[in-house]
Amino acid sequence: MAAPLRIGRYEVVRHLATGGMAEVYLARAQGPGDFEKLVVIKRILPALAEDPRIVQMFLDEARTAATLRHSNVAQVFDFGAADGAHFLVMEFLNAESVSALMRRTIAARRELPLEHAILIARDVCAGLHYAHEKQGGDGQPLGIVHRDLSPQNVLVTFHGEVKLVDFGIAKAAHNLARTHTGTLKGKIPYMSPEQSRAQPVDRRSDLFSLSVVLWELTVGQRLLRGTNDYEMLRAIATEDAPAPSVFRPDYPPALERIVAKGLARDPAARWQTAQELQLALERFAHEQRLLLSNVELARHLGQVFGARPTIAAERPAPAVAPTAPGTGVTGTAAAPAGQPTTALRRPADATMPAPAGQPTTALRRPADATMPAP
Repeated sequence: MAAPLRIGRYEVVRHLATGGMAEVYLARAQGPGDFEKLVVIKRILPALAEDPRIVQMFLDEARTAATLRHSNVAQVFDFGAADGAHFLVMEFLNAESVSALMRRTIAARRELPLEHAILIARDVCAGLHYAHEKQGGDGQPLGIVHRDLSPQNVLVTFHGEVKLVDFGIAKAAHNLARTHTGTLKGKIPYMSPEQSRAQPVDRRSDLFSLSVVLWELTVGQRLLRGTNDYEMLRAIATEDAPAPSVFRPDYPPALERIVAKGLARDPAARWQTAQELQLALERFAHEQRLLLSNVELARHLGQVFGARPTIAAERPAPAVAPTAPGTGVTGTAAAPAGQPTTALRRPADATMPAPAGQPTTALRRPADATMPAP
C-alpha cells in the first residue's frame, strides 16, 4: 500500500511499519522560511478507525501523553484526524530499540556490560516515575500506567539517551487486544500477573514488566516463552520467575534481590514506585563501582550497530513502534575495547533460534538456556 502524500499538515516521507493497531510513518513538519522538523506519525489503522470505542480511548490517551515532558519519555507533539483516521505525532529519534540491541548483541556473540543494563533500567524508572506521578490541572493524579512496557518500547538513541515510547496508545491497544485475537503476540511475556488475569492494574504492573526486561538484559536470555498464549498467561499468573543465578552463577546476589522483588507476583511485595527501584539500582551501581554513563552507552550502541546513521529527510526512521524492526545496519561490530570485568558474560553458545519449536515449559528452566533474546 502506497504511503499517503500528507497526513494532516505533515508531509509524509515514507512508511516505516504497520502494527496491530497503527501505521507508522516518517514525516516532515514545515514552517515559515526554511523551518523543517522530522517527526514520526502513528495513525490508527483504517479498519479500527470505524470503532468509536477505540477512537475515543486513543484520543483520551493521546491528550494525556501530550502533557508528558521528560527526558526519558518520547514526546508526543500533536494529535488529530485526517481522512477519517486519527493519528499521533511523536518526536523523531535516531535510535534502536532495546529489543534490537539485545538481538544484535547476542547474534554478534558480544556482551552487554552490566553497567549499560543498569543504566537503561534506571532511566526507564525515571521516565516511569514522572508519568506515574503526573497530576492534572486540578492537582489530582492522572493515574497513568503504561501497560505495554517491553524491550520494543524502550529506545536507546545514538547519543546514549534512553526513551520510553507509546504511552499514548498503550491503553487503547490493550482494550483492542481483548476483542481482537493475536494483537498481544510478543507482548504477553512482559505482562504482570494481574494484567494476565485482566484485572485492574496500577503503577506496580509497569514495575513488574520493567523487572522482566532487566532480568533479560542481565541474563542475556528470554525469561518467558511458551507454545501458545494460554500457556504463557497461565505461567505468569501461577509460577514464580526463576532466579537469574540459576542461569548465571556469577550473577550478583544484590542485583538478584532487586530483580526478585520486582518480579513478585503479589503487587504488595514488589517495589511500590519506580523511584524506589531507581534508587535501589543506583545504590547497587555505586557499591559495585559501576560507571553509569550515557556517553559509554552511546559508544556501545555504535560498536554494535556501526557508525551512527546520518539523519536525512529521505532516510527511513529507526524503529519507534512496538512492531517496527531495527534499522538493519549491516556488518558485525568488533568487540568493545576495554570491556569492563564487571560485565555479565554471555555463554559462548548464546544464539537466537527462531520461535518455532519452543519448549512446552513457559518459565525458563536451566535446560532451556539458549532461548532467544526478544
